[in-house]
Amino acid sequence: MRTLLRKIARDRQLLILFIPCIVFYALFRYGPLYGLIIAFKDYSVYTGILDSPWVGLKHFERFFSGPDFFLLLRNTFLLGFFALVCSFPFPILLAILLNEVRVRWFKKFVQTASYLPTFLSVVIISSMIIDFLSPNNGIVNKLLNLLGFESKYFLIDPAWFRPIYVLSDIWANTGYEAIIFLAAIAGINPTLYEAARVDGASRLRMMWHVTLPGLLPTILVVFILKTGSMFRVGYEKVLLLYNSMTYDVADVFSTFVYRKGLLESNYSYGAAVGLFEALVAMVMLLGANLISKRLGGEGTMVGQRRFTVFGVVNALILIAVAVSTLYPLLYITAVSVSDTASVTQGEVFLWPHGFNLEAYKDVLFDPKIPRAYLNTVCYTFLGTFINLLFTSVAAYPLSQPQFVGRKFWMLAIVLTMFLQPGIIPNFLIVQKLGLLDSVWALVIPNAIWTFELIILKSFYENMSAQIREAALIDGASEYRILFNIVLPLSKPALASVGLFFFIGHWNSFFLPMIYLNDQWKYPLQVVLRGMLIFHEGNSSSLVDASALAPQAKKNATIILAMIPVLLIYPFAQKYFAKGVMLGAEKG
Repeated sequence: MRTLLRKIARDRQLLILFIPCIVFYALFRYGPLYGLIIAFKDYSVYTGILDSPWVGLKHFERFFSGPDFFLLLRNTFLLGFFALVCSFPFPILLAILLNEVRVRWFKKFVQTASYLPTFLSVVIISSMIIDFLSPNNGIVNKLLNLLGFESKYFLIDPAWFRPIYVLSDIWANTGYEAIIFLAAIAGINPTLYEAARVDGASRLRMMWHVTLPGLLPTILVVFILKTGSMFRVGYEKVLLLYNSMTYDVADVFSTFVYRKGLLESNYSYGAAVGLFEALVAMVMLLGANLISKRLGGEGTMVGQRRFTVFGVVNALILIAVAVSTLYPLLYITAVSVSDTASVTQGEVFLWPHGFNLEAYKDVLFDPKIPRAYLNTVCYTFLGTFINLLFTSVAAYPLSQPQFVGRKFWMLAIVLTMFLQPGIIPNFLIVQKLGLLDSVWALVIPNAIWTFELIILKSFYENMSAQIREAALIDGASEYRILFNIVLPLSKPALASVGLFFFIGHWNSFFLPMIYLNDQWKYPLQVVLRGMLIFHEGNSSSLVDASALAPQAKKNATIILAMIPVLLIYPFAQKYFAKGVMLGAEKG
């Protein structure tokens, strides 16, 4: 006991720095776990959690014996399975092909193009899908008409929902996920390539016999981890794209919990379904994490290669990747500055027709848009500042090897990545604290992001311990060491995680949608959701996107929403890649 008290006295300044982290995780990560007991009660907002009557396994029995259980289980598994199996090879292929490029500017161009979709919100991606698949003037149906086929109503046809979901996942995530494999390739011993070249191996054979075997450990680890996450389907995109005609193939556990628990206020039943989903996902994640720890990988860029036919084919494939990534953005830009007649008649494919800026005038004079834009700017900068402050401060004590209780705190923090109570308990905590319908509901419950906390902790650990020791000898406090020495030296890491914070807040739509009631407080993504996608009770909004607003005006709104992202993207790209690589190395 005395030893513990001495350690506490020794680390009192570090503990003071760490107190906000303890309070945050106790309140917003472990607190919602208490709310899970409503899954075993008939919860009423009037009587509260404690006074609501116990009903045992009533809600679980109702769920398991009802028709929804097998439907949701099948849909969640199949969406996750198809997304994993179909999309997994593409980042590997892209990384290998990029590694074979000898022209540096071309490689940089393809990488820049492939990373870009990662910075777009799920609302923007979903609205682009709806516009592209519109039966009246969508680009896909225009191409079908040119080939002699009739227009197809893709988004109300259950057979097309899963292919659309998977293909959009491939488009959005391939560039981002390729960074990890590029980092692994950068660790392959160059002498292996030199030996293969001396033996007369072609570039294709070197890829097959050197690069792929060198990537195999990383491929296995990433595949296992993605398998463990398979049950955590990207429900936000499902929520934006599905409709009553595709529920049978699209409805997953999280969307069901959102509808039953929040929209219908059936909190106990929703919490029971969410608890089952969380338990299954946790078991899969823990199993995958256990297996992945037994695997490892290694991978350096090889020097110049001779100009060959393979190089030409490789360049053509990468050009196709860049074009397929950039074309949707160029198309919506062209539509946004074209006249209504040209857009309606389907004359716009790449370049604007009848150039005009009326759509932008309509958007800017719509009172909802400027207000939403201002809200988003405020929420994003406030949220990013709070994230950087809380996360950077919390990571510092954890980076000190002798910090009292360090292993316990790290275990408690990492466990929250597996113990996720779900939508309903988190909502009840925010409601109980009186944060609903305020900006604090968006920033305080997410003040610390666990993965980014681990990244900063790892970065601090790589700093020379002699710097801190010298400062302590000179009489500096832990506060001064952190704010005057450690943080200034951590600018690259802070820029990396700050970029993730900024993009996360700017593109957020689900939390504002459930926590904010006042429409004048909505951020831009929620307003976009209403303008571009959502039309309560009318599935025609998914058949013809122009049912909600003129296509040019909608695309102008999308472009305005993307401007901040596009402005910071060229400057933030290097920090983005570094942040992903650092997370991959330490994760």
